[in-house]
Amino acid sequence: MLAHLNTKLKINQLCEMNFQNPLIYLNQKINKSVTDYVLAPYRERLIAINQFEARFQNMSDDELKKIAESLKKKAIAQTPLDELLEKAFALVKVVCKRQLNMQPFDVQVIAAMI
Repeated sequence: MLAHLNTKLKINQLCEMNFQNPLIYLNQKINKSVTDYVLAPYRERLIAINQFEARFQNMSDDELKKIAESLKKKAIAQTPLDELLEKAFALVKVVCKRQLNMQPFDVQVIAAMI
């Protein structure tokens, strides 16, 4: 009986915290933790992409073209694409910002990696 009362108190506490339905709240918590776990490696790569982007923003168009050519040569030389991904995505973000006056959101960059 004490365990039942304790559980009932916890559910009431959840309801008092402005949660419409405690089961929905728990489901959201579980899904959030799974999503965080699945996306963790992509977020680490996103940090690297954003660091490269910060470096590339101060470069001239000619310097960016040289980087693009070197990435192209490495890809032709069978360099694993995972090794080129951060620089390539950062380059695309900078070029999009300059040429289209638009920047991909971080979630779009993560979706492109998946």
